[in-house]
Amino acid sequence: MNIAIFGANGGIGNAVLNAYLAREDVNNIYAFSRTEVSVDDERIHYIYVNVLNESSIEEAVQSLGDVRLDRMFIALGTLHDEQRMPEKQLNDLELANLESVFAINTFAPSLIVKYLKPYINKTVPNVIGILSARVGSISDNRLGGWYAYRASKAALNMFIKTAAVEFSRGFKRTTIVGLHPGTVDTELSKPFQGRLKEGQLFTPDYSAAKLVEVMEQVTTEQSGSCLAYDGSTIPA
Repeated sequence: MNIAIFGANGGIGNAVLNAYLAREDVNNIYAFSRTEVSVDDERIHYIYVNVLNESSIEEAVQSLGDVRLDRMFIALGTLHDEQRMPEKQLNDLELANLESVFAINTFAPSLIVKYLKPYINKTVPNVIGILSARVGSISDNRLGGWYAYRASKAALNMFIKTAAVEFSRGFKRTTIVGLHPGTVDTELSKPFQGRLKEGQLFTPDYSAAKLVEVMEQVTTEQSGSCLAYDGSTIPA
C-alpha cells in the first residue's frame, strides 16, 4: 500500500505514521508536514506543505508524480493557541479566530482532498480518513460553547458527506470518512485534561492504532459518515 499522511509531524499524525510503518503491507508513506518527521525508515518520503496556502498544497501533492495512493489520512486540527481559548459564550466570538479555526479544521482538509483526487488508486478499495471530532455532531451538542471548533468540525463533516456523494459516482471504490480519535494526550487537549475521568485520556499510539483499525475495516457503505475510534457511528 501507498499511504499519504498530512500533519505527519503532529501528535496523532505521527502516531498514525508509526502504526502504518508496523504493517508489512505498506510500501511507501508520503509524510506531508511543515517540518520533517524524525522517524528513520526508507519507506518514508517527506514532502513539505503549508496547509494554509492552497498553492503549497497543490505543489506538494503534485510532487507525487505517478504515485497512486491507497490510504490517505488528514490529521489537521486546532482548538486553541497561546493567544486564544475556545469560546464559552457568544460575546467571545471574534472574526479573526473564526477564520483561523475554519482555515485549519475545514478549508485545508477540503483543499487537500481536492488535490489528492487524481492520485487515488481507483483499481483497489481505498480510504480517505480525516480527523474530525464528536463535538462536530449537531444533534449531540448539549453543552454549547466552543463555537468555532464545533462549527468548523460540523462543516468538515458536511464536506466529507458531500465528497462521498461525488466519489460514489466516479470513484466507487473510494471511502471517505471523518474520524473521531477520542480525547488524546496531545497539545490540543492539554488545557482540558484535568476534568477527565480515569481511562478517558488516550495515548497517541493507542488512538492511532484504533484509527488505523477503523480505516482498514471501513466499507463503502459507510462513506460520508463520521466514525469514532471504536468504529461506532457519530450522529450528524
